[in-house]
Amino acid sequence: MLARILDRHREEACSAARDDKSMIVARMNDDGTIGMSTYRMLVAKAYSDRYRSYGDSCVQDAIKMALEGRRGRETAARVQEQLERHFDDTSKRMLGEVGGPHVAELQATVRESLENRSIALKRDLKIELDRRAANPPAVSDIFLSHAALDQPLVTVLVSEIERLFPDRNVFVASRPGDIQAGQKWLPEIERHLKQQGTLIVLVTPNSVSRPWLWFEIGASWFVDPHEIIPVCLGLGKGDVPAPLSSRQILALDVPLDLAQLFRQLGREHDGDLGRFVNRLRRASETVAVLSPADPRKAELLSSIYQVRMTLGSLPHEKSEGEKIRGVSLWSKHTSDSIRALAASFGMTAANQAAEAHRHLATVADLASQVQRTPRNKGFDWSHFDWVRWFDSLGGADRCLVSLSDQVDANWRSLVF
Repeated sequence: MLARILDRHREEACSAARDDKSMIVARMNDDGTIGMSTYRMLVAKAYSDRYRSYGDSCVQDAIKMALEGRRGRETAARVQEQLERHFDDTSKRMLGEVGGPHVAELQATVRESLENRSIALKRDLKIELDRRAANPPAVSDIFLSHAALDQPLVTVLVSEIERLFPDRNVFVASRPGDIQAGQKWLPEIERHLKQQGTLIVLVTPNSVSRPWLWFEIGASWFVDPHEIIPVCLGLGKGDVPAPLSSRQILALDVPLDLAQLFRQLGREHDGDLGRFVNRLRRASETVAVLSPADPRKAELLSSIYQVRMTLGSLPHEKSEGEKIRGVSLWSKHTSDSIRALAASFGMTAANQAAEAHRHLATVADLASQVQRTPRNKGFDWSHFDWVRWFDSLGGADRCLVSLSDQVDANWRSLVF
């Protein structure tokens, strides 16, 4: 899989470099002021820039797939060897495609430019691999998905899992410290969800209708191998909807099911399961069940949540610009419906929705500029309005959060 992705990046870079060279030749023919030395310099720069972009994309994908995926099954040394070999092959491929007038002199100029760029790429690759070796990303063996309101129940369950499995890392997004201060919460949650491991889904009257729970399930459903264990409390197994109903569901108030849960995690429980069931029940009794009575409120909060999820998946750094191509934006109907529904919650909510709508329209317009450009031609990022992009991303999210606060102060408990 990684080899195919690297080859694809090479084909895109070579195709784009050929197109760049053709445009330079056409310009030279049209403009008699461009001499051969300038021609060689422009072609060498075009090939060097495409080679750099190719190398950066290869490094990002290799680290994501080979080192972060599957618990980092590939070694850093093997990844480095594979990438450096690919860098060399691509450089030779690009050089071999250089032709035209004064080909010998042109190839010499391009060769020097590519060699310098290759040295820089290999150096940056080693620096990045050394950095990751010194600060390896934490990998969660167990991810617990739950509603925020069920925190008392979660605390009891997680403490028992960590007592029985001190060698395993349990990730709970709502627990202080599991996401470090300053980290972007959505990418961090996605990273943990995509790791090989076990997802425990806590299904309760609070969580069963929460969009966030189903997002986490969806993100893990097709990660192979990835064990998903639904556990329920406060509702029957028959009340758990599809697709979770296709899995074996364990009831936390049934000692035999609890024993099965710990057995699937890798160890027999060493205590009184009946007593532990009582602890879980007592914790569950302290949890309030909260749901929006107003269907308009439920629809509005759900739409806001969906749009904010998309905003969170869009690039927040210039180096990640190409990610825009792979994101499906919200529909115009969704942004319009947020504005229309917000009007029924007062003037302040209507104004916040209108401001969010303006920011969302700007994001959609800028993103469409990238998505309309064929990938094989590449996008000229020097003309992309990053200032408006970052301003509109942040402005849209702030307005949507303020709108949610205006609609219902408890919106986080209704969504997460």
